[in-house]
Amino acid sequence: MAAPLDEGAIHIFQKDEGGVDNFGRVTTINSPTPVGGDRFGRYIEIYYPLLLTSHLLPSDEAILFEAASPTTWNELTRYPTATSINPGAHFPYKNYLGIRAENTDVEIYELTAPGVLTPVQQLVKSGIGFGRDIKMNDESGTLRLITGASAYNSNDGALWVYAWDGMQFVEEKRIDTPDNTIPNFGDPNEISGDTILVQRTDGNGGKGEFYGYRKDQGGTNNWGLVAQYRATDSTVTSL
Repeated sequence: MAAPLDEGAIHIFQKDEGGVDNFGRVTTINSPTPVGGDRFGRYIEIYYPLLLTSHLLPSDEAILFEAASPTTWNELTRYPTATSINPGAHFPYKNYLGIRAENTDVEIYELTAPGVLTPVQQLVKSGIGFGRDIKMNDESGTLRLITGASAYNSNDGALWVYAWDGMQFVEEKRIDTPDNTIPNFGDPNEISGDTILVQRTDGNGGKGEFYGYRKDQGGTNNWGLVAQYRATDSTVTSL
């Protein structure tokens, strides 16, 4: 029997499966709700052994899977939030997991043992759309978490940078929109080492733009603007 329309499934591929540098399929995770319109796997975030995805039926949820092996993925828990279909709203990184909850806070968990998620911290900033996009990275040697709040300061938006001090995430910097003329700054975003990219989809006459920031630009532990990227002609404006 054919699968229902838009039921959804996730196919797992592994490097060198079927040959050197080949990515071959090793398993498939099927929808836990095999009905049409579920759209299981529409959005995926993965950092082995954790995989986060979403589905719509019977209710909008994010589903967290843990890998026992590349071919065996077990459902660990679900997060029934209204933001679960946003691909950046929940983010796994190594053994850490960031979850946006109820539009006001970011909840952070650590996978401390197989099948065990331990609460680490809650970051709260109410009423500003906080936690719209969550990313983590430790390539600089320090684990950092960034997240945006598009409704901050009358919808101008902002991005918060947190650094792990060994016990908790400490607020390191709030990056405000560069010119306060176009709203929705801070979502989506990316961090890699000492570089942060922040997109503003309403910028550049609606064509989109994003900004590059570097740590220690303009002072120790400051995150300073170094470049602006525009969609019009793919040029980069050095600042």
